[in-house]
Amino acid sequence: MSIGYEKNIEVIELKGPLAGPSLVILGGVHGNELCGVEAIKTLSNKLNLKKGKVFFLIANLEAIAKKQRYVESDLNRAFFSKFAETLEEKTAEEIKTYLDQADALLDLHASTSRNSEVFIICGPQSVPLARFLPGNKIVTGIDSVHPGSTDNYMNVKCKQAVCVECGFYNDERSVIVAKKAIKNFLVAFDMLESSLDIRTQKIFSVESLYVAKQRFNPIKEFKDFEFVTKGNIIGLDGLTKIIANKNCRILFVRSADKGHEAFLTLE
Repeated sequence: MSIGYEKNIEVIELKGPLAGPSLVILGGVHGNELCGVEAIKTLSNKLNLKKGKVFFLIANLEAIAKKQRYVESDLNRAFFSKFAETLEEKTAEEIKTYLDQADALLDLHASTSRNSEVFIICGPQSVPLARFLPGNKIVTGIDSVHPGSTDNYMNVKCKQAVCVECGFYNDERSVIVAKKAIKNFLVAFDMLESSLDIRTQKIFSVESLYVAKQRFNPIKEFKDFEFVTKGNIIGLDGLTKIIANKNCRILFVRSADKGHEAFLTLE
């Protein structure tokens, strides 16, 4: 095992004795979502790889130290920035060095919603890989409304990438989920000794993203994947009622300032 630091990331490299895949396992992209960071720190010195190479990346060290989502801009929207100006855009350039070497990515996140659940975000080509990971639901098609994420970067390069949402960020169980995701991800590539059952998960596709026009506030704390009936109020954007225009499920509902993401609707 080797450990190194770049300007805003920590890199832990593990190698197996045989040739094999190169993987990236990423935590801390959002500095207040620490389940992946804790899981990486716990497991990275305990794993005995059969083959291949894994780069464990702890990202956005400054945001982690400040316990906030980001310092200057959202790192998970920074991977196609034309100019590396903000701290997070510069950090994305550091991370891309490792993504470019990798065959597949596991990115570990958590939610600020107490009603969050465990689920997976991925492109269609990574659904077979997602079947090995924790969570009963898969969300696809997010790249079209959430460009610039880690998995979007890998998808464009026709590589496999999965993001696991590990639950509520202040719940210790999110760390347990992150550890399980890491182990299952490595087993799926035959890099650890174990066996896995393929899960049956429901797949949802992203239909739209609502971006706040003034200041959006939801009318209540919504659960992930909560069903909303046509005509029901989701929240207020300034003084404007935001109403569901069809029966749908909604995801990542949160208060948002003007120009920021407020919620997704799912098919």
